[in-house]
Amino acid sequence: MKNISVFARRAAAAIGIAALALTGATFGNANAATAVQARPGQEAADGAVLVKRVATAGGTLEVFEGAAPRQPAGVRPFSSHGCAGSNPSVCLTIQGSGLYVDHMENDTYISRAGGIDLQINGPGGVITDSGWFTASAGHHYWYWWPQDYVTAGYYCATAYVGGGHEGACNTVHN
Repeated sequence: MKNISVFARRAAAAIGIAALALTGATFGNANAATAVQARPGQEAADGAVLVKRVATAGGTLEVFEGAAPRQPAGVRPFSSHGCAGSNPSVCLTIQGSGLYVDHMENDTYISRAGGIDLQINGPGGVITDSGWFTASAGHHYWYWWPQDYVTAGYYCATAYVGGGHEGACNTVHN
């Protein structure tokens, strides 16, 4: 996977973001599971607080606040990571090998509390969308767990904060 960081509007133009919140039937495994066993509002052992969890046919989607939640052991080769911006600062991490993706993470940092909307976008448009929620200052993590083979192409983590947005993108390929 090749690491490319760009502004979200450039990514949106490149991949033609569509308004398809919480979809991704062609991207994932309906039996996807997560490594963090916290319930919304409950603090995990590592200090992360699960804000929201949504299970869809395309995988399990999660938003965390605070410390980064513990990841499963056995990071696959060819995983990638890239960041863009300063406030918000957005990072996209893709863990997998070739076209197999265990999970993607949108790690967004904001310097003050306010409304935020986190997304992960792919070649077909929006794969996951947290929807707007009120967030405290700090790091916020939005996960997509397809645990399956995905379509080759350009994937982006995007954060909308107030009147602005930022994004970081990576290419998934063989």
